[in-house]
Amino acid sequence: AILKHAAELGNVQALNTYATIKMSEAVELKEVFPEKSKAAMKECYEAYKRAAESGDANALNSLGICRQNGYGCAKDVKQAFRLFYKAAEKHHPEAVNNLGRFYLEGLGVEKDSVRALKCFRMSSSLGNAWGTINYATAVLMGQGCKPNVSQAVEILEKAAAKGSAEAMDFLSECYSKGLGTIKTDSYKAL
Repeated sequence: AILKHAAELGNVQALNTYATIKMSEAVELKEVFPEKSKAAMKECYEAYKRAAESGDANALNSLGICRQNGYGCAKDVKQAFRLFYKAAEKHHPEAVNNLGRFYLEGLGVEKDSVRALKCFRMSSSLGNAWGTINYATAVLMGQGCKPNVSQAVEILEKAAAKGSAEAMDFLSECYSKGLGTIKTDSYKAL
């Protein structure tokens, strides 16, 4: 009740938190109560929109996710790209990673693997686990650069050493399957 009241008063952090909690509820309701889910997603979208009006990077990123997926609004990948871009300008790690995905896949913008790589590198440097995974994957696959297995492994090992479960999981997969020129090593995979 207190969180909802703070959100109603326009507190940006409360708006973001309230909308995120409501979005989780909306996703859970989607299969059983689609109309309730739809109404909850609309409420989330409006809360993120109010928070984004103040320029809050978290809200801009969340609003981009809503626009990308049509959560509580019309699906619009070009608008999602613009929202991610605004949040990325404020160095929001997840938004920078999202921009990279948009550049890599050509969603709402022309495909550009070099810019995608730069976004993933920046997101990784800002501490985003998925940015690190995407950066390592791009380096491994040669997306925006020449393929470099040893550099990709180094990126993952540094992230794993810092405790990134995602990096540990991906690195384990690389060793268990022998991805790229990595030799299969069940001990390292384990």
